[in-house]
Amino acid sequence: MDAVDTGVRVERRGGVLWLRLHRPESRNALTLGDMHALATALRDVDAGEDRCAVITGHEPGTFCSGFRLDEGAAGDMASGRAKQAADDLFALLPVAPIPVIAVVDGPARGAGCELALRCDLRIASDRASFGIPAARLGVPYTPPSIAFLVRRYGQGPVAQLFYAASILDGDAALRSGLVHELVGARKLPSRVAELTERIAASAPLVQRFFKAAVAAAEGVGEEAAIDAALARVTASEDFAETLRAIGERREPRFTGG
Repeated sequence: MDAVDTGVRVERRGGVLWLRLHRPESRNALTLGDMHALATALRDVDAGEDRCAVITGHEPGTFCSGFRLDEGAAGDMASGRAKQAADDLFALLPVAPIPVIAVVDGPARGAGCELALRCDLRIASDRASFGIPAARLGVPYTPPSIAFLVRRYGQGPVAQLFYAASILDGDAALRSGLVHELVGARKLPSRVAELTERIAASAPLVQRFFKAAVAAAEGVGEEAAIDAALARVTASEDFAETLRAIGERREPRFTGG
């Protein structure tokens, strides 16, 4: 069902939480409501149903053009509401309990670029591009965002995005490590389906352990969360099923219990 009063369309199917941005008149520019809706959906992950999340544009050839910069958004920026909503969403993405995949099939600019770069996996089509034109527009970027992006991607790619305000096409983004995989636009849906099905078939509690460990390694998660997630794995029915499957020489069947 659609999120109320936002351009975010929420759907659950086959263990995948789909979060589609749908504001075609602004190339999916984010409003306050959109950012709140994305954050709410990620906080309300269903432990028994959701194995991974996908953030993408609703229409082919799209992703997100950034934060809405029309007249109505000026007050949100001046008041700090836009910064707070963006900070909350971006801080949540690396610590959300399930893997989050950005599927970028068009321009990812500004906040839209960071939205993709904060996800755990990024698949781009050959019509994707990435850029953060903050310096060109005269808009400062928050220190926590800069620090996170430098930790995750290194100084070089971040320098291209910030100092030079470069627009990187899919090939350049792949070479810079900003995306994990680049595929033709026609093959993008089938590749995403293959990836999400593979993740959905994996042990969900182990995936959550990986998320906690990676978040802590990146400096945005708590060390205690790793021990808690590991203890939950080893005490689970899924882990007992793993041991049975090894003994019986078959593939384990995970339920998340």
